[in-house]
Amino acid sequence: MMQFVWRGDVTCLTKTWLRPTSTIDNHLALPNFTVLHRDRPERTHRGILIYVHNQLTFHLCTDLEHDDLECITFQLSLSSQNQLIIFACYRPPSQPPSSFFGPLSSLLAHANQEKSQIIILADFNAKHPSWDQTSIPNSAGAHLVSVLLDFGLRLTQLVK
Repeated sequence: MMQFVWRGDVTCLTKTWLRPTSTIDNHLALPNFTVLHRDRPERTHRGILIYVHNQLTFHLCTDLEHDDLECITFQLSLSSQNQLIIFACYRPPSQPPSSFFGPLSSLLAHANQEKSQIIILADFNAKHPSWDQTSIPNSAGAHLVSVLLDFGLRLTQLVK
């Protein structure tokens, strides 16, 4: 039997397909990690699951949630002076970009008031030459570029 060694402190998975009735059993649980998940009972092929190492101090930011967004937001306390707000989001290709990025921008504006660093872990289903010279831009890509510029965020990693 192979043993899997996990080395990340925070890991985000999208499109988990979990339902509210799903239990986080031995197949999904990782030793020394807390599991956060948001399931979409009315839709398939969605859901977010986050693993946060138990050595980290965090709390959910329920004031940074929106009904139209598939998103989990939490704050990590790296020190008494250093807080990090993490958004873990999924935008399905069928969701109009304005109905996703509009509410996300509002939440980011609210999070900016906290003076914390912000990280967004997401699958936006967005295409734009800013991060892929070979892609044909889509509306989601244009919206994402606008959000990045509005909040002084930068794209640091992209999985194709």
